[in-house]
Amino acid sequence: MSPIQIVRKTHGESRDPRVPRTRAKIFDAVESLVARNEEPISVPAIVREAGISKTSFYSHFASFDELALQIVERAYLQLAEINEAVRSDSTLEWPAQVRESHEQLVGHYVEHRSLYVAVLALPLSRKVHTRAVRSMAADIEPGIVDNPRRPPGLRPHLAASMIASAVVGFLDEWLEDDFDATPEELVEHIMELLPAWYTGRDCESRG
Repeated sequence: MSPIQIVRKTHGESRDPRVPRTRAKIFDAVESLVARNEEPISVPAIVREAGISKTSFYSHFASFDELALQIVERAYLQLAEINEAVRSDSTLEWPAQVRESHEQLVGHYVEHRSLYVAVLALPLSRKVHTRAVRSMAADIEPGIVDNPRRPPGLRPHLAASMIASAVVGFLDEWLEDDFDATPEELVEHIMELLPAWYTGRDCESRG
């Protein structure tokens, strides 16, 4: 075990208040870099923005890949909280809830595009993709369970995994190809590609 790995393990177990402060600096630095969108996001850029050393960075994260995984996980937890509030809004019917949920997701990807572009270039980008899919699937599964238009016999867990994989895959393609589309157009693409029973298009067509 290297000295940095030992320090990193100690930080993971420590109650030292400096540990969460340093991690907060790292996350804040990433957010600042994303907001400015002036340079590729990398460890040198992050430590310069955070005002810390590379040694300090690597005492908290084994690699940029690990940081990216935690950021994606953090982002999807925030999105899950937003979506829970959307689902709790009794004034919104199911189709409106689905659209609002995907508008929030697309808005997040658009706002943090530079970060996700950097993540896709990582060796562990597939792991980041999988984490995003699983997080989204866990978030939308309860709504699928309660959806009265879900086809008989369709397992909610499998449906949630398929939908999440399709949406995250679509956004990954947009990030890599950078095709010209507004956030509203991206949402429309997603809504058209997803099953009608899920988006509520079957209700709209009957209405």
